[in-house]
Amino acid sequence: MTSTSANIPQTKRKEIYKYEAPWMVYAMNWSIRPDKRFRLALGSFVEEYNNKVQIVSLDEDTSEFVARSTFDHPYP
Repeated sequence: MTSTSANIPQTKRKEIYKYEAPWMVYAMNWSIRPDKRFRLALGSFVEEYNNKVQIVSLDEDTSEFVARSTFDHPYP
C-alpha cells in the first residue's frame, strides 16, 4: 500500500495562533472568501462613540497575525 502524502513535503505549522487587539474585543468573524485565508475582522468594545473595526490576517512567512487595516465605527 503506497501513501501519496509521503511524496508531498509537509511544512510544520503552529496549532495555536495569538493576536492581541489594542482594545477589548466586542465581536469578530472570519472572512468566508476562499482567496483570503486566515483573515479576521475584530470590532472594539469602547464605551465611547469612537469604536474601531480592525482587519487582521495571517502572515504566513512569520506565522503571526498582523493588522492590515483599521477604521472608525461610530457606535453606539
